[in-house]
Amino acid sequence: MWRKVVLLLLLAIMAVQVGCSKAEPPKAQKAADLAEEMEKQRREAEEAEHKRYAVKPVDFKRLCEMLPAGKEPYVRHDVGGQVETNAGEQTSKAWALYGKEPHQFRIDLIDFAGAKKKIDEAYWWTTRSVDQKLKSGYEKTGFVQQWYKSYERLNTEKKTSQYLVCAGERFIVSAEGGEDEMEHLKAAVHSMDFRKLADTK
Repeated sequence: MWRKVVLLLLLAIMAVQVGCSKAEPPKAQKAADLAEEMEKQRREAEEAEHKRYAVKPVDFKRLCEMLPAGKEPYVRHDVGGQVETNAGEQTSKAWALYGKEPHQFRIDLIDFAGAKKKIDEAYWWTTRSVDQKLKSGYEKTGFVQQWYKSYERLNTEKKTSQYLVCAGERFIVSAEGGEDEMEHLKAAVHSMDFRKLADTK
């Protein structure tokens, strides 16, 4: 009797194993399915990145119009602009001078279009925060008009001041001047409508 029971148990175990082997695909098939899924995700990521980089920058003539007019004695003059192409990617740029030597500063407005990666690489402060006193001045990050990340750097050794703002993950406003011009160039930058700039397409 017990031999029949053992035999039945063995047959039941074999039936379960056969059922499992039928239900589960071979390891080779699993690997192939995984590779196919990874390739699909890679293609989707490339397509998304391509769409991002395919965004065309704003015409530099429009950017020129968006530069702050300034106030006496720091009135906008010598306005210029251009479109740059690098490895198939375009950026649009406008600039202007304010004031006269030796009390002068420059403001650049750059549209990186869909190349957010360029901003992350070139302007580290857009993804980090800092507030420190340096041997040659100071540097700190903050926010303009509540939402837009800014970076401020005063270099007493080089006698330069720098103030930048990032808007809409594609626009960079960069103001640079002499050591004594920080207050004036910041005032000019703050006069810009960053919400309007961020929504520009």
